[in-house]
Amino acid sequence: TDGVDYLERNFANLRTGFRWAVHLDELAAATAIAAHTALMIFSRQVTEPIRWAEELVPAATAAEVAQLPRLLVAASLCAYTGNVADALRHSELAMQLERDPRYDPDEYGMASIGHANARLFNGEPERWLEICRELARSTGLARRIGLVGLLNGLPGLGRGDEARAIADEALTTVRQAGDPFWGSFALLGYGRAFADTDPAKALRVLREAVEYTREHRMTFWEAVITREAASIEGLHGDPATALDLFEQAITSQHRAMNVAHLAADLASPAVLLARLGASEIAATVYGSTTRYGSANRVKGLRQACADLGTALGPEQFGECVARGAALGTTDAVHHAVEQIRTLRALPQTVGQ
Repeated sequence: TDGVDYLERNFANLRTGFRWAVHLDELAAATAIAAHTALMIFSRQVTEPIRWAEELVPAATAAEVAQLPRLLVAASLCAYTGNVADALRHSELAMQLERDPRYDPDEYGMASIGHANARLFNGEPERWLEICRELARSTGLARRIGLVGLLNGLPGLGRGDEARAIADEALTTVRQAGDPFWGSFALLGYGRAFADTDPAKALRVLREAVEYTREHRMTFWEAVITREAASIEGLHGDPATALDLFEQAITSQHRAMNVAHLAADLASPAVLLARLGASEIAATVYGSTTRYGSANRVKGLRQACADLGTALGPEQFGECVARGAALGTTDAVHHAVEQIRTLRALPQTVGQ
């Protein structure tokens, strides 16, 4: 994390350096700055350099800059900021150029997981699993990425038994490498794998994971893991604590404008709110997520929507969803946080 600390301390200088390099048509230098800054500082929930990479792709592609594959991997992070179509295109080209001797690609596995992410946010979870299985058959970083990708992806498709079968191997393999970014992802997957069969164990692991992410300043993973812990807490623990955790996750992802995860951060409390009987609020919060395919990955969301339709009736449910869908991102976040805080202050509501 020392390198990321350096980038964070010198971020303003890097921005200036990138702009000067573009102005002077120094594409190799601009590519190096944009690609490496975007890929490294993403763990701190800083997404601005993703836009640098996106901006530079056309010129760097035309000039056949040597580090173009790395730039494309960085640009493919735009899947998180809401541009899935471009993320698919960037990551696919990065994978193709890995085998082209004219270019200097990133370490094997990075382009593939970028493409897998884009596929996942495009509503193709099975394709995510296919790519991760292929990576898991490799060695080094690619194998680690593949294992933790499977560990995280399988539970969401109702295949938790397969995830539990590889959980210890995945966690051990990543821990041995000493990489906090993928280590955080492994702990998240471990918690997800045991959420149904041993929720107490899952919560214990996820709490450990939050501390781990704070120790290593993995702000991106802290927000994701906090949401996961909130979901399990809401099902098996204290609903008020769950609502508090959801607010933390929503606030962090909104600050970074990580809309792919923000959609899940809004849909997840909607599931809890539906179960607590706050039906109109739940339906409106759910409505604010409907423009993002990534929200569909939230466990229990489909059943929650069916329950809300029954509780409210089709017409009122549709009106609430439409009201939520009409909210812009910032308004949707403010509405959700306001409702969460109101409900959290009412023990008779959250204590059901």
